[in-house]
Amino acid sequence: MNSSDNWGNSNFDSNIQNQDKWENPNSNSGSQNQVDEFGRSHRFGGFEAGFAMGSAPIPKRGGFNNNYRGRGHGGSRPYRNHRGNQRGGYSQGRQFQNRDQYQRNNNFNRNRNSFQENSENQDNPRTYLIKKINNSIVTLGDISKDKERVNQLVDFLLEEASKDEETKNIICSTIVSCCKELVYQYKLYSSLIGLLNVKNSDIGNQIITDLGSDLQSCMNSMDWFGLRIILRVFGTLVEVNVIEASAVIRILESFLELVKSSNAISVRSTCLVWVVGSTLVFVAESLVSKGHLDVILPMIETIEKYYSMVASDQQVASISSPFKNSTNKRLETTTLVLKSLAATSFESSLIFNTCKMYSEEFESATIHSLTTLDFSVFIDTDLAFKAKSGRSTGYYDPNGFMEQIFWDKGNEKQTIQRYLLFELISDCIVTISFNRKANSKLVHSILMFCDNDVVVKTSLQDMIFDQEANRQKNSSTLDNADENMESNDLESKTGDSVSVVDSSSKLEIEKAILVALFTLMFDLPYLTRPLIYLTSLSVELRILNPQVYSKLFEISIKKLLESDQLSKGSMDRICDFHSVYVSNFKYSFNYEGFKQFPEFLKITLKKQVRLSYLDQIKLLPQFEGIDFDSLNIRKTVPKFKFIIGTMDDEIKEISISVGKCMKDGGSATDVLRILDQAYGKQKPYEKLEMLIEHMLLSGSKSFSHMLNSIEKYSPVVQAIYEQMNEESGDNEENEKKRTLFVAQIIKRFWSENLQFLEIAMDKYVNYKLISPESVVDVLINEDFSFLEFEVWDMIINLVSKLVLRMNQLKMRISSESAANGDEGERINVFRALLDNLNKDLELVIVNIMKKFIDLGNYIGMNANGDPLVEKTATDGRIQGTVGGDVCRGSCTRNEADI
Repeated sequence: MNSSDNWGNSNFDSNIQNQDKWENPNSNSGSQNQVDEFGRSHRFGGFEAGFAMGSAPIPKRGGFNNNYRGRGHGGSRPYRNHRGNQRGGYSQGRQFQNRDQYQRNNNFNRNRNSFQENSENQDNPRTYLIKKINNSIVTLGDISKDKERVNQLVDFLLEEASKDEETKNIICSTIVSCCKELVYQYKLYSSLIGLLNVKNSDIGNQIITDLGSDLQSCMNSMDWFGLRIILRVFGTLVEVNVIEASAVIRILESFLELVKSSNAISVRSTCLVWVVGSTLVFVAESLVSKGHLDVILPMIETIEKYYSMVASDQQVASISSPFKNSTNKRLETTTLVLKSLAATSFESSLIFNTCKMYSEEFESATIHSLTTLDFSVFIDTDLAFKAKSGRSTGYYDPNGFMEQIFWDKGNEKQTIQRYLLFELISDCIVTISFNRKANSKLVHSILMFCDNDVVVKTSLQDMIFDQEANRQKNSSTLDNADENMESNDLESKTGDSVSVVDSSSKLEIEKAILVALFTLMFDLPYLTRPLIYLTSLSVELRILNPQVYSKLFEISIKKLLESDQLSKGSMDRICDFHSVYVSNFKYSFNYEGFKQFPEFLKITLKKQVRLSYLDQIKLLPQFEGIDFDSLNIRKTVPKFKFIIGTMDDEIKEISISVGKCMKDGGSATDVLRILDQAYGKQKPYEKLEMLIEHMLLSGSKSFSHMLNSIEKYSPVVQAIYEQMNEESGDNEENEKKRTLFVAQIIKRFWSENLQFLEIAMDKYVNYKLISPESVVDVLINEDFSFLEFEVWDMIINLVSKLVLRMNQLKMRISSESAANGDEGERINVFRALLDNLNKDLELVIVNIMKKFIDLGNYIGMNANGDPLVEKTATDGRIQGTVGGDVCRGSCTRNEADI
């Protein structure tokens, strides 16, 4: 029997058949554009969901997905109990009377789909073969240490590739996708490429060509994670004699040449130094084994020299740090690890090196050349560090690994291993961001490919596992076990008696995952992935292993808060994470243990109230010891100015008339007539104030009431604006004055309910009753209330919405131009709107900058104009004397947050 038959009779057939038993019954097998919660395409469904950077359909792994409940399978959803019906899961079964009826129908659909797909596979051997090929490549890790079975796989792939060009292309594209997605198996897939290349150099050349093309794409789009992953694979392919070491060295030297040529600190140089340094940590051993030590050492010297430049400027080095008075440690750690590796001949023992298993076979391999790369995208763009903007330039200055959460500085060898492990986990989290459920399992799979003497599972005291075992005796599903585990009763029983066993000689995978997760969470000024994705991944991790992660997350947050150095922006970010995280577990958390962090409690509880209701939150038993009033968290009421008993009879009569008219559903004309009769044209601002106050009051019951009030009575506001123009003239100064007047009324009315304030401001801007510039004027002032997260969010959202609307208009102009040419009434209207939006955006940004300058002058002088505070040269924080006491600048945000 030939190798193909042997391989064909292996358990890959059963894996594919097993996969058919749980596939999503609601999915459309012909659809190629299913979208998840984050807007990412699920091209092929299942845990792999298609590769983000590849085109090959990746089948689901047998055994891996047995507990995975895909969308529409009726499984428990973490948000279901607390945030209403979500897409998928039980919410899709609301047309049935109960869950059992929905589940029975769902099971019937699943079995019917499974029967239909099995029938299609029997009728279409080609489809079945492609599935088997893809499945065999994706599950290579299951047989990574079985040399005989790996060789059988190689023979099977070579035989199928020889039959037709299409199959060969599928094999190559699947391997390339695995290299880019299953990042921790880079040595394993490099070995597979090497074995295929030994027996068929055409396949090896095609894979190298495809990887080179993807590398150029990553460079053009500034995809730094994808760039490093491919460079890591290239470096390992040197070891298996697929490409020359000099080709990889030329790429790395080209990056460093850009750094040396500028000889200055810049975001571009920082990013490129990190790319080269973090790549050398993984591939230097392969390059040195080919006799290139004399080239590697100068590279490390260049990296060390640049790090010294950054470290010498504390202000620059602290811009991207989430901690006050602290520098970003990423470059420092990378430099330290490289120097430590150089002292040990670049040997690291983290990942099992499968390449060495086949070293004899690789001696006869054909070596291929890499395609020439275009570096112009880096040459054309080089912005100063202080002008850094992750979104606009695309350069990335990664946050230093937050290993201090669980580890003190260990021995030199463990420092190297920790760095390697953190890098692999971070790459996995970022790369597989289109499927958080799968990623929560995949990051743990790294353990399978690590040395058992180096990386282990995290251990808790035995009594914890005994308690969990007792709780799960009557539970048959993961969801029931998780609900039991996450009850407040368990939190109160375990409390601080739970301790994490810290091994000084081994790395625990769960701890390492949280270090990488929080490191990505505090990237400044912008995240590489949305915070909601990182939070959702955290939820999946806790569901996967509740007894470990529930305590580790608590320890992590406490460690970060104990440093007492989180910047305002970082505190806001961790509270954003925490509020959504606990909302998925009935708000269960050891709040008693966090009373010493009032700022954290205040912000996270405010955010939790946004996700639920204050009355419901306060009734939960875990909040019994929390004094909400002391944290200034209380029921809010609007501040209506014209209250009976505080006005003279004339004003009271006008207010009652306007209020009664609106309450009875009076028209805009009726309200305007009442106001004109009462005030005439002599008191336009009093008239406008009475109108806006009653519009806000009539809309105070709910957001829908607010919108209805604005829609109905905005013509009255416009009519009063026209009366003002007739009296004082229609010019920008008068327009700015009256819109600022209205914005001030809105702010005072909703000063205690910032959620309503944000929505009211947004709607009044949409209806052109106030200008975006006036919103900035009332939000940024001398009381520094804009440093509260709710107010700062309003400012950020205001700018973001203006940018969004401009982009939408540009798309409409583009489509209209393509359809009807560059001339026409519609396209001229769109262009006029775009010009107005562009002007608004310009005024808003200039006004924000002007406000900060004015506030700087305000901070710097007392009432007599004498100097009050000064900025220290070392850390840029504000320090001065107020009433004889030293006042330090906790009132300022981290520069990068602004």
